[in-house]
Amino acid sequence: MGFSRVYGTFAELGLTDDVTFIGSAKLGLPDNAVVAFALGADMINVAREAMLSIGCIQAQKCHTDHCPTGVATQNPWLVRGLDPELKAERAAVYLRTLRKELTRISAAIGVPHPSLITCADVDIFNGDYEARSLASVYGYKDGWGELGPALRAEVLRFMHPEDHFDERGEETQGREAERRQDQPGPR
Repeated sequence: MGFSRVYGTFAELGLTDDVTFIGSAKLGLPDNAVVAFALGADMINVAREAMLSIGCIQAQKCHTDHCPTGVATQNPWLVRGLDPELKAERAAVYLRTLRKELTRISAAIGVPHPSLITCADVDIFNGDYEARSLASVYGYKDGWGELGPALRAEVLRFMHPEDHFDERGEETQGREAERRQDQPGPR
């Protein structure tokens, strides 16, 4: 709720494209991240989920320097059980998977990048099988949460969606060239 109030203040003043909004707090799951992007976040931070991917068990002892898994400690005895190469690979897999899921959701919505998801693209369902738009839940006005035309054009130019991803978020670069070579006719 706090983010939407701050964003609304900047939106009322027409400053949303001049400020980088960074979302955090439990945004390491694709459904939460999509809501943050739709509300106007330009990027997200992930912490808890990344820590879990490298072995954190949420013992809540980070501040004591006695993390039982050795993830959040400088104690040589506790750290000795960590394998940095394995943990690095686990964190990388988590981050690649999050990115892939966000790309798939974006593609399903019909946009090439999560920053182009808007409040109009997301509905919130309640327990009575009723849906409300994200904009109505958070009191957003038309156009709030969307990139301005210049930033939108820049993201589209950067992504080149027709050359990179299909509707499932799968990489297609190279497939278009193969299809063009297989088609008869003048080149």
